[in-house]
Amino acid sequence: MTNIVVIGHSINDIDIPYFECILKAYPDAVWKNYNYQDLDEGIDAVAETHDKLINAGVSDGKLTSTLSEDLKRIYPVT
Repeated sequence: MTNIVVIGHSINDIDIPYFECILKAYPDAVWKNYNYQDLDEGIDAVAETHDKLINAGVSDGKLTSTLSEDLKRIYPVT
């Protein structure tokens, strides 16, 4: 199984062809998207990037989006 990990990427329009190329090369991959959420600033980049990846063609069933803070738990620095 191929895992594709996206960390802190804004996924702007200029980036879409890049992600479409990855999708074409790895159509069965499982995607993990990590981004920030700053509710004080009204920014929910997790939801924004999740939606952008879905719109680019990533299957909703193969995409997990969560906070980049979770990376500290998954990969603790010792």
